[in-house]
Amino acid sequence: MADPIVQGVAITRPNLALRYAIWNIPPEMWLRPHAAAKDLNKSPTEALAEEPEAMLHDADYDLEDDTDVVPKTHCKQPVLMADVPDHPKHQQAELVKTIGQRMRQARELCNLSQVEAAYRFGYSNPSKLSKIEGATDTKSVPLWIIVRAAQLYEVSIDFLFGASDDWETGARMTQERAVSAWLFGEFDRQQKMAMRVLYSLNDQIEAVADILPSHHAAALEVQRTLGRCRELNHMTYANLRGGANLESAVSKLIERTTVGRDAFKRFQGHLQIMRAASADTVEAADV
Repeated sequence: MADPIVQGVAITRPNLALRYAIWNIPPEMWLRPHAAAKDLNKSPTEALAEEPEAMLHDADYDLEDDTDVVPKTHCKQPVLMADVPDHPKHQQAELVKTIGQRMRQARELCNLSQVEAAYRFGYSNPSKLSKIEGATDTKSVPLWIIVRAAQLYEVSIDFLFGASDDWETGARMTQERAVSAWLFGEFDRQQKMAMRVLYSLNDQIEAVADILPSHHAAALEVQRTLGRCRELNHMTYANLRGGANLESAVSKLIERTTVGRDAFKRFQGHLQIMRAASADTVEAADV
C-alpha cells in the first residue's frame, strides 16, 4: 500500500497522520521535526499546532499499540490492567495462584509425588502439573483438571478454589471429622488431667513414705535400748511390773514397722514402673 500524500507531501506513518488529523493540526505542520517555542501571545490552537511532538509526549496514548493499558497523563510507564486489583485479569491470576497452592496441599495430604499425580491426571510428564501448582501461566488450569483433582485427592472443589479451608467433600464427613477432632482433644485433655492428679498423688505418697523407714529405725532403736537396759541392771521383763506388756508392745512395734518397710520397698518398685510408663505417655501425647 502506497504512503498517503497530503498536499504533495508523502506521509510514511499513516497512524501519525491520523493522530494529527484528530488533533486538528494543519497539514503543513505534520513534517516539522521540531516546533518553535510556545508564544504566549498566540491562541491555544496556534500553540498546539506548533508543538505536535510535545503533545505526543504529554499523553501516554499510542494508536499503534493495542496493549490493554490504563491511560495516564502524568506517568511515563503504562500500568497494565492485570496489575489493578479489581480488574478481572488480576483476579484470575490470584485465583490461579490459589488453585495451584491448594492442589499442591491436597497432593501432599495424599502423599503423592508430582510425577505420580501427573500420571494419574493423564499427563505424560509432570511439567504441566508443575505449571499448575506453581501458577506460572494464568491459562494453565483447565476446568476438567479441577474436577479430576477433587476426585483423585478426595477434597472439595471449594477447597481447591480457595472458597473454604475445609477439604471434606460433604457435610456429614465434615461433621464426623469435627466430632473426631473433639473426641481426640477431649481424650487428650482428660489424660493430661489424670496425669496431673497422679503426679500430685505421687508427691503425697512420697512425703508419707519417707516416714516409714524412720519409724522402723526408731522401733529398732527402742528394742536395742531396752535390751541394753536389761543387761546393765541384770533384770528381766518378768521381774518388772508390766514388763511382759512392755516386751510384747516392743515386739509388735518391730514386727509392724518391718512389714511397713517391706511394703514400702515393693511400692517403690511399682512406682518406678508407673513413672516410666507415664513419661512415655506424656511424650507420645506431646508429639
